[in-house]
Amino acid sequence: MRKFIIVLICLCFSSFAFADKWKSETTNFESKAQLKQHRIHKWQGLCKQNGLDLRTYPIWTDVEKAKAQQLWNDSISDYNERKTKLKQDLKKLSKEAKAKYFQEIGIDEQNEDAWLED
Repeated sequence: MRKFIIVLICLCFSSFAFADKWKSETTNFESKAQLKQHRIHKWQGLCKQNGLDLRTYPIWTDVEKAKAQQLWNDSISDYNERKTKLKQDLKKLSKEAKAKYFQEIGIDEQNEDAWLED
C-alpha cells in the first residue's frame, strides 16, 4: 500500500503532458485523459475533506493510509461511472461524429470499448 500512495502523490504533484485534449468542442464530451485527471482531483479533494494532507504522507499512520486507499477506491468508482456514461454517449454518435470527436481530442479513432477499457 505504501508504494501505491507514493505513486498517487507523485501523480498529483507532477505535471502531465497528454497528447489529447480535455473535451471535444463539437460534442462537449470529455476525453479519457480528462476522466483520469478528474479521478485524481476527486481523490485529492476527498483526502482534504478527510483531513489527509498529502504533503505529510511520510508520517501518516496505517489508519490514515488505509483511509487514503478507501478514498482512492471511491474515486475509481466515480471514474468508472463517468467512463460508462462516455462509452454510452459515444455509441450514440454517428460514424462521422465519432471520427470528429477523436480528431478533436487529438487521438486516432478507436473502438470505444477497447479505448475505455482501463
